[in-house]
Amino acid sequence: LKLEKADAQRMMFIITICLIVVIAVVAYLYQKRLVRKETTIRKQSEQLQDYMLQLHEYETRLMQNNRYMEELKEQLSGQEMNSEELHEYREQIDSLQVENSRLSEKINSLQYHINDYSSKLDKARREADKFRNLSEENLYLKQRERVLTDYVVDNDRLVKELREKCRVLET
Repeated sequence: LKLEKADAQRMMFIITICLIVVIAVVAYLYQKRLVRKETTIRKQSEQLQDYMLQLHEYETRLMQNNRYMEELKEQLSGQEMNSEELHEYREQIDSLQVENSRLSEKINSLQYHINDYSSKLDKARREADKFRNLSEENLYLKQRERVLTDYVVDNDRLVKELREKCRVLET
């Protein structure tokens, strides 16, 4: 009966140690995934800022082009010009319209990318929060297991005997 009780205590001790190791590994893995998620969030935030900056630049150029085209059209309608000057003004207006069309396409593309990155960023933040919560729970479980292990070690008859009757093996 004493042997069975000692075996049961040893088995309980081993199980507790195994649980601590498993919890530590899981906590480490969640922390690693959390760091990766936070890195992804940072990179996506930087890319989103780059897109926003480009969008602002393109919109500013588009507005400037529109103002310049209006000025050219006013000059065309208000002045008498020869056919060469008239042709030059129209070429400038056509060139600005082509550039505006290209800028509009780029703006639409950037807005699509901004919306895409915003949704990815929101999703990554939610996942990071989830991993952060799981990591906190794992740390709590790890602390709880440590307390239980200390309790088992302190109350285990075998461990007490080893502490009290310390023996040195000689070869």
